[in-house]
Amino acid sequence: MVVADAPSAAAVKQLRVLKGDPDALFDVPVLDKDEEYRAADDLEHVVQGLINAFPDRFGTLQPLNVRVMWKRSGRTTRGREILGQATRPGGIAKHLLEDVDYLLLVAADHCRNQGMTQYTMEALLFRLLCQCFVDAEGKCILIAPDFEGFTAELNAYGAWTTELQLGAKAFRNTPVQLSLDDIPSGFSDDEDEDE
Repeated sequence: MVVADAPSAAAVKQLRVLKGDPDALFDVPVLDKDEEYRAADDLEHVVQGLINAFPDRFGTLQPLNVRVMWKRSGRTTRGREILGQATRPGGIAKHLLEDVDYLLLVAADHCRNQGMTQYTMEALLFRLLCQCFVDAEGKCILIAPDFEGFTAELNAYGAWTTELQLGAKAFRNTPVQLSLDDIPSGFSDDEDEDE
């Protein structure tokens, strides 16, 4: 159920870097079958803008080289399309991508399937940046999300862990609260194996 006094979704959608209509579709490229990855200069511009717009959150990333690439096809985990992934280049990628501290991979096929808008693409890149962290010794590491859970778990037991309590607090402080009816079809709590 949507909270009665909450502002409409359109009233709270604010682009921080991208310009124009937040609900306009983002132009996601179609990669050829022989093209697994493609440089994403447009997304790198957004990432740099987000790093600069949120210095309290991403200030330690300012001197680093954060690259973004489109990935032709993303993976699916437990029935959910994974829209993007933050990585630290290792192995051969470390040698091919000299001086890259973080690599953000964005799944072009899944972003098209989801009908990503300007707003949701900017939010996805923000989420991926949240995984990038520089520790006290200056080491680049990847961190897990602040919370994760299942709707069935929350319905049955509430916010019973510290992580879920953090999530509940964040959702209470969010101007728009969505009902379960607002969740896109195709999402489930099933424990299917990775495809």
